[in-house]
Amino acid sequence: MVLSKSSLSLAIMVSVASFASTVLGAPGNLPNPGYNSVPSNLENSLLPIDLGLGGDIPQVLPNPPSPEDGYRSDVPSGHTGDDDDDDESGLLSTPYSPAVPGDSDGSLGGRFDMKPLARAVPRMFRYVQTAKTPVKKLYSPSYSKVPYETNKWWLNYVLGYGDQTAAAYPYLIKATNWSSIINYPTQNVTNITQASIQAYDWMLMSQNKQDIAARVVTAHDDLSVSVEWKNTKGKTSMQSTVVRGMPFATYKLFNFMVNLTTEHKVLNVDMSVDQNGIGLATVKLNTSNWFITSDPAISWVRTTDNVIVPKNKNPYTGLIRFAHVGSNPAADIAILKDYVATYPTGGDVQIKTAAPGEKAAVAFNFKTDVSPCIKRDKTKAASLKNNLLMFALPHHMDTIQNPKVVRVPNVRATKGPLTGIVGTQWKMEEEMNTNTFFGPQKIDPTYRSLLTKWLRKEASSNITTITAPDPYFFGKGIAKIARLILIAEELDEYKIRANLTTHLKKTIQPWVTCRNPDYLAFERGWGGIVSQNGTKDSQIDFGNSFYNDHHFHYGYFTYAASVLARTDPEWAKQHKDFFTTLLRDYANPSRSDPRFPFMRHFDFYDGHSWTSGLSEFFDSRNQESSSEAINGYYGAYLYALSTGNTKLADFYNLVLSMEGRTAAKYWHPTKKVANEIYLGEFRNNRAIGIMWGSKVDYTTWFGPNEEYIWGIQMLPYTPATHLIVQKEWVQDAAQDLVRIAENAIKTKGATWAQLLYTAYGLVDRKTAVEKVIQLDPDDGNTVTNTLYWIITSNN
Repeated sequence: MVLSKSSLSLAIMVSVASFASTVLGAPGNLPNPGYNSVPSNLENSLLPIDLGLGGDIPQVLPNPPSPEDGYRSDVPSGHTGDDDDDDESGLLSTPYSPAVPGDSDGSLGGRFDMKPLARAVPRMFRYVQTAKTPVKKLYSPSYSKVPYETNKWWLNYVLGYGDQTAAAYPYLIKATNWSSIINYPTQNVTNITQASIQAYDWMLMSQNKQDIAARVVTAHDDLSVSVEWKNTKGKTSMQSTVVRGMPFATYKLFNFMVNLTTEHKVLNVDMSVDQNGIGLATVKLNTSNWFITSDPAISWVRTTDNVIVPKNKNPYTGLIRFAHVGSNPAADIAILKDYVATYPTGGDVQIKTAAPGEKAAVAFNFKTDVSPCIKRDKTKAASLKNNLLMFALPHHMDTIQNPKVVRVPNVRATKGPLTGIVGTQWKMEEEMNTNTFFGPQKIDPTYRSLLTKWLRKEASSNITTITAPDPYFFGKGIAKIARLILIAEELDEYKIRANLTTHLKKTIQPWVTCRNPDYLAFERGWGGIVSQNGTKDSQIDFGNSFYNDHHFHYGYFTYAASVLARTDPEWAKQHKDFFTTLLRDYANPSRSDPRFPFMRHFDFYDGHSWTSGLSEFFDSRNQESSSEAINGYYGAYLYALSTGNTKLADFYNLVLSMEGRTAAKYWHPTKKVANEIYLGEFRNNRAIGIMWGSKVDYTTWFGPNEEYIWGIQMLPYTPATHLIVQKEWVQDAAQDLVRIAENAIKTKGATWAQLLYTAYGLVDRKTAVEKVIQLDPDDGNTVTNTLYWIITSNN
């Protein structure tokens, strides 16, 4: 029975509590009628590298490659021209070492990086181009180069018109061609959604719209993105760096006729100047209060009920910052005014990995600058360089070490209340996952014969015949066979193990040689591996060719490959180029790879991935299936582990551990956690359907049934599922699990019910076993694997 995100026809889902609807379909994919743009990071940022792409383009692109396309015309057909780099990955030989392993004194300065796994695109991959190409006018010329980012939190700024929201926390920031819009959203809460109500709290623009001719993204790094607006002469008029967790939205202006407009009503403006000469304005709107600083100081005047401008009518050059303050603005401003002189200009992530079960270190290193008036005094400027206030999400506070906390009351984002942290470096400790190929416990002897019976039955049945033509369902199928191989090994059923290994290699062979009909190819417009069938239509293959869900799809492939690397190392060596390239596509550990971006989906600030690719959304980025994201990094981890690359495995295990911990907190909240992070009736949900940058939904892309919502957060069941399906959560959710499962059985949703009863096995093994053997498994699962998960769990 077909299960998961495509088990039902794709639907149009209306965004509850948002004043714009979003067209939906495959998870994290479908186009939206709106478009997006903006933010910034102007200094010391990482720019993509374009080294040119070799290879031919058979029957897919209308014209042959040319030097103008960035291809080498002197390379034979089907060849990349990079033979000297073909073995750089060393996946089965040389272990990697981080290029920046962390400072020897433990300070964790700098930025994490690894040597590229490879530099070439292996010759089995043909070249294609997706129908949606980069909008070059939304990038600065120096920044507009392959590989492009396709899934980051700020991607709304370079899709469509570039004018949709990005969630910076706590603010939602938009940019049009001639303005930037700052919003501190209020929340509309029901039992099925907690959504940000987007508004134009402030629109910063020129009094003369013709002063702005273009708006481009100029740079990004791990924690920020930069944008600038240019005038008709091509000179910068306004710059902004949007940094995750910024308490102020900050803008640098150059000869700019400042106009601040709000959709609300301006009731009052109180102004003062601090000892450094920075202007401090408290602005009371009919809906909220704001703290606006300026350097040099601006004397604001209200021209209409919803517009304020500088009293001085000359063009302004300087710095303006916006901070939302609560119902007691004086108290909040008393805290914030100590931090008005220092602002963030970007941020990098540094990592020090660790072995399974130990604690790895993750550091956020924020870059800063100080207000113009402070710079005149070099001693003071140096003393204030580290006096940075930023906001942390709830999951940061679970692991951050010795933070200097500043309590700014009632500041929150979609993921819960925010905590003020002072300093340019946050150090966090992440406990490393200990799950590898097998369950946390040995097989319960009570059920060994039952498990063996089901293994023998399913291993010889057509359940192992995989005919799915697309990468998602084919990947689920081969991963299912791989699970049976490992269970056979643990049951000492070596003949079954050998037969399934042979069968799996035969099944996967057309894919690893790219000779199947829906072959994987290198997409040259953005830089990635995509399925060729979907290059013209974002609805095909769940939008794979439009960069949706790659960590879901390819994680199943790398998981299957990790098992084959254990059972047949020579086969793994023969096909390492294919699987290394999949890793480079969705989990690339190197920033200097000339073909693929660094960690395409993963967001180090949010602690989890974003699935949505080249579709702009009103509510910013999103991810539905937390469990399939975990499986993606689990597959990467096991593949590196099984091919002998311990350092790479440690890195992937860290990413897996982070994804698992944040998924457990935000997608699988216990009652206690839900009461801490969510609001109102929404707190009663023990499972989350879709996490967005600016809202969270109790539904799925393919329907609102509760069994879908819960089940999509569990499949596929592997040892790594224990990161999110934990006993404390199951104890809280037990009644819901049984209720939803029984309702699903009555409405022909038995396959989903099996997923829920599998989780229930953590609190009632006997009942769970009795139930699951009566229910049909998901197309990516077996009764054997379901039983195995239940009887090897810590219950």
